[in-house]
Amino acid sequence: MVMRPYTAVLVRGRKTFVINIDAALEKEKAYFQIHKKFPADRIVALIPGVHADHSYVFDDAHYAKPDMNIDLFDTSFITKKDA
Repeated sequence: MVMRPYTAVLVRGRKTFVINIDAALEKEKAYFQIHKKFPADRIVALIPGVHADHSYVFDDAHYAKPDMNIDLFDTSFITKKDA
């Protein structure tokens, strides 16, 4: 099997990280090889080449708002004059 170096962008929860990894030349095989090594992570990107050492990542937690629960049937904000 022909292997090549990739830079993989992975997400674990709200944490993003970038790694250098060798995987198959074909993108589908490379995806499944990396997924097998990191089953708990979501693979966001595979970039041909070795770029992790000079890459920057920005976590979702930095930009994401806290989880909110919204009651779609809450009508308490409607007053009688609005009805």
